[in-house]
Amino acid sequence: MHFVLQENKKWDQAHLTVEVSIYDPFFKDLESSPGSRSNKISHLGYQQNIYWKAGELLVVETSNDLGELLHFYYESGGDVISVASQSKRIFSKMDILPHYFRFIVNRKEEWEKALQEVYVQGKEISLHHHRDFNVLYKVGDSQSEHFALIDSESFLLKELQHTIQGDGKKYLIRIVFQTMTEYKELQYPKNTEYFLDDRLFKRVFIKSIDSPAKIPLDSLRQKAVKWSNARSATFQIDYTK
Repeated sequence: MHFVLQENKKWDQAHLTVEVSIYDPFFKDLESSPGSRSNKISHLGYQQNIYWKAGELLVVETSNDLGELLHFYYESGGDVISVASQSKRIFSKMDILPHYFRFIVNRKEEWEKALQEVYVQGKEISLHHHRDFNVLYKVGDSQSEHFALIDSESFLLKELQHTIQGDGKKYLIRIVFQTMTEYKELQYPKNTEYFLDDRLFKRVFIKSIDSPAKIPLDSLRQKAVKWSNARSATFQIDYTK
């Protein structure tokens, strides 16, 4: 994993605005092409305002199309505050995390944590023959269906894969990072698509990205405390600091 960290170490911090679209993976339209047989569920889409500082801070404000806050996530050091602002719409950590940016870190321990968040436990590195006929680096137990795929030339994260159980069946989840775009000599995926057994169920589109000279740490912390006092929240506080 050292080569991945070397490629990412120039990243520092960013502010992103994100649009998320949700699809019905079980919708079938015989007139559609194979790659588009998913029905968009417009009312389940949402927007995200994200502040990210590598290895130090992650704040994700998730809102509906009317600008009403649905969920607030704050992570700094060992402190984590996750607030559901509306009881009718619940978001898991997997739902709101900017997965690609979790892997832009400077320490091996943070990279391993990002792997664990997507259920990849092993650290073994091997070659993987991908479905698009490219040979990629595979990070994870060679016998497991949970792994990360790294481009063997650019060392960029290409795909995450794991399985879930539901209704007595096992389903394959693929998170595919697409439309790589350059920003200040660095590349990030403009689109991230989530597939359930090769059926699209979620698309994340980065509408804008910039690198502010300073992230408003104090005001973001105050906002986290405000929302945690007003709504039902879950906490993970590092009391050793």
